[in-house]
Amino acid sequence: MDNILTRHLRETDERYFEHMAFAMLFGALGLISGAAAVVHAVFPFLLVTTSSRAHGRMATLLENR
Repeated sequence: MDNILTRHLRETDERYFEHMAFAMLFGALGLISGAAAVVHAVFPFLLVTTSSRAHGRMATLLENR
């Protein structure tokens, strides 16, 4: 049976829990990056490179998929 879930997992060549782990890691990095950017906006001397490093890690994860 071809449904939206199995089609996407087949397109990404991942099993359900592999995909879930990657998506959760990617989402967590996005949340960390966003939170760091908000803190940095208010206190420019804090978390100076945190957001950009998280974005770099996200880009690397996508490139290596």
